[in-house]
Amino acid sequence: AGELTLEDALDMALENSPRLIRSTYSYREAEIDLMILEARGDDRVSRDELEGARRAYQRAIEDLESVKQDLSLDVKNSFISLLRSQHNLQMRERDLEDAQQELEIAKRRVASGLKTQDEFERSGVEVDVEKAESNLKLQEASYASEVMRFNRLLGRDMETELEELEGELQYEIREFDLEEMIESAMNNRRDVQDARERFEETQDHLKRLIEDEAPPVDIERAEMDVESRRLDLQDAEENAILSVRDAYYSYIEARDAIYFAEEALWRSERELESAERRYEGGFISLGAIQSQRRSTEQARFQALNVTYSSMQAKAQLLRAAGQPFGPLARLNER
Repeated sequence: AGELTLEDALDMALENSPRLIRSTYSYREAEIDLMILEARGDDRVSRDELEGARRAYQRAIEDLESVKQDLSLDVKNSFISLLRSQHNLQMRERDLEDAQQELEIAKRRVASGLKTQDEFERSGVEVDVEKAESNLKLQEASYASEVMRFNRLLGRDMETELEELEGELQYEIREFDLEEMIESAMNNRRDVQDARERFEETQDHLKRLIEDEAPPVDIERAEMDVESRRLDLQDAEENAILSVRDAYYSYIEARDAIYFAEEALWRSERELESAERRYEGGFISLGAIQSQRRSTEQARFQALNVTYSSMQAKAQLLRAAGQPFGPLARLNER
């Protein structure tokens, strides 16, 4: 298996995703229905019937675009989750290696008389190895599940061997204005647009009934429908506002975490450099330098992990605001 980039994964999903294929079929059916009605001519098709087909066709187009956006976000999140899971797996493997090494050191100390058997048993090094083995098995199972979900998302057999992932994802920290993101959601979110269109349709229907002097009971029913759709629109707008706010503050939290994680990594790397010099000079033990190396590796992993989290939070914020996210916006062109 070769190297797989995020762009490669997106292309596979566009070609093979069952979700996108189904949405494409629905779009095509709506297009055919409209073509048939338009071909019949005005004398055989009512105005309402033709308008209904046109609305259905337009919604099918919007549904297809929405599925592409959802798919792109899912692929990106799954790709990042796989990278995170791979790093978790590497950490669990190193934890086991360290635990096994500590066990061997403890055994040699017992054999040389530097530690009693009772002290050896109380140290818990054997239990540490068992715990590390258990954690590794759990992480291996978790990683296997991530691979299966990723393959399924790309529309291929879940047992497909995973290619090596290209982990150098381009990421740029951006500043967002909350009010601008909320305004974007009001203008671009599909659920808000749908609710607004249904509200306007009921208003138009009521207006026609009044102009045609329809029976009072029909007008009353239409008025209730207008009020119901108005409440639906209000609900959709309020949900969008809350969604954007939640995503915005999650992004702020994740963005700030990058700074703190990078600062912690910088300090840990300086401490490791100092520990390396002390070890070379014979001032600290092998165990001490290994402990500092583990701490630095964990700090490096944490910095990478919070970067992944920030990438996902950024994508969620843009999605909540109804905007395309970064290079994934190209899906709208496909």
